[in-house]
Amino acid sequence: MEPKIRISILGNPATAEMQPVKNVLNQICCPADIRVFDSPDELLNLASDGWFPDLVLVCQNWPEEFTHSEIQTLLAAFPLARWICCFGAWCEADGRSHSFWPEAIRVSARCCAHRIRHEWKVLSKGADPLPLTAGRDEKFDYDCMSVGLGESLRLGQRGVTIAIFSPDRCYAEFLRDLLQSEGCESVAIDEGQISDVAVWDVDPWNEQTAAHLQALKKSHPQSKILAVMSMAHPETIAELKSKLADEVLPKLASNDDLVLAVSRLADHSECRSL
Repeated sequence: MEPKIRISILGNPATAEMQPVKNVLNQICCPADIRVFDSPDELLNLASDGWFPDLVLVCQNWPEEFTHSEIQTLLAAFPLARWICCFGAWCEADGRSHSFWPEAIRVSARCCAHRIRHEWKVLSKGADPLPLTAGRDEKFDYDCMSVGLGESLRLGQRGVTIAIFSPDRCYAEFLRDLLQSEGCESVAIDEGQISDVAVWDVDPWNEQTAAHLQALKKSHPQSKILAVMSMAHPETIAELKSKLADEVLPKLASNDDLVLAVSRLADHSECRSL
């Protein structure tokens, strides 16, 4: 039997912003030996007893939660480990105001699913890793590229229809091209056609956008609504899901995450039974 992959969680994974971290760990990392550490000292003490993590997953809920000295000590103590620093909304500016954690390992908690899935592949199947010294362009490509979703997600074979709404014409074309490349058929429900999933760019999020979503929901109750937005904070996601959208994704989510979300919603669309 192969040894379990060892995952250290450093920080507090129980906050609302870290819920995506917990969700993806529960989905794909169940066979792992996962241990939670409140402080760097706790993690370092366990290492002195011979337990070394394969992946260190940091839950950073506020700026300077960990000092520069602590971070350098940790990186030096576990040079062979893979690292992901999942940061919350209050840490958005850290990469500009100061650079405690290497930029290559920093990822927004709300966009962490793709990175964690990829690091799991690095550890379990030997996928190509992102170097700790990678630049922003390399990091962007790494977080947006596909890791392969499998034959079961061929949306074209299932006849999935999508409608795209965005005030940004280029972004709308990107969404349409991506989903059509996965086999979706693009339709115009504002012209009376029926879609399984309506992908709606809700930026800027305001009363007018909410009213448009409400009108769509009322006129096309059979369509599931996937809202995409720039600053998908937990309270905004909760508001959208309670009233208007069936699922919410940040715009910086990976292409895989977008396709997965459309697949999930299409499976539950009322159009499936029409």
